[in-house]
Amino acid sequence: MIDGLKAGTYLCVIRDASGCYISQNISINEPEQIIVSVLSSDHILNQYEELSLVASSNNPNASYLWSPSEVFSCDTCAFTEFSSDSTTEYTLTAGVLINGNMCYAETRDIIKINSTLYVPTAFTPNGDGINEEFGAFGKNIIIDTMRIFNRWGEVVFQTSTFDEKWNGNEPEGVYTYTIEYTDSKGDTQKLEGRVTLIR
Repeated sequence: MIDGLKAGTYLCVIRDASGCYISQNISINEPEQIIVSVLSSDHILNQYEELSLVASSNNPNASYLWSPSEVFSCDTCAFTEFSSDSTTEYTLTAGVLINGNMCYAETRDIIKINSTLYVPTAFTPNGDGINEEFGAFGKNIIIDTMRIFNRWGEVVFQTSTFDEKWNGNEPEGVYTYTIEYTDSKGDTQKLEGRVTLIR
């Protein structure tokens, strides 16, 4: 067996122990290229919204594998449902058995999940261990800056991460906040609102 030959025409010569030989031209054809694609209606969803995806190939005998498998209802089916709470890059691989060998082709794409931002309207930093801190909660969001202002427009708290919360080390009252963030589409957004500090 000879491996590694490229497509083309080769001269094959067979010679026996007596020095007699026979020759013949042999043509090796290039296998048809495997093409794989995905049919879908949208690429921007809300959290856990389902999206139908259909695998397609120019070879009717292709088998399919979707990954990461946990976001698909069936990771080996031509028709599957996608659902996730976060933006996901997925891969679809098509495999075809050609002359006893598995040949593969793949395609990649990104399904974006819309951003969600939740900001409480009040909190109670009174030492009872419940609702002690104020902060924003988001999904598929990159927070750039969050500022909290008192009634005189002075900044009493500032952060650039969701992990850092305001402990309410100010008098009772209503405070204004601004949040600048980048959403799942890469756009910069700004949210303004008020929060009430209650002892």
